[in-house]
Amino acid sequence: MDELSPEGDPEQVTAALIARGAEGHVVLVGHQPLLGRLAAHLAGGIERGLVPGGLLSVETAGAPGPGCGQVTFELRSP
Repeated sequence: MDELSPEGDPEQVTAALIARGAEGHVVLVGHQPLLGRLAAHLAGGIERGLVPGGLLSVETAGAPGPGCGQVTFELRSP
């Protein structure tokens, strides 16, 4: 998705997911700083600094949007 550019906007990412009918499990692969901002946008918290090769799971209730989810898992590469 073009919306996943590193300087992208989390609201545009969530709008693109909704427009594409994304439901259930969705895997997004991208770069910083967008992914940290997206996690904060979804979880209603502060921006997370993700490490290269890391993994972050955010569970949402319903359609993705501001504050609708919570971080449930984080894996930091060594």
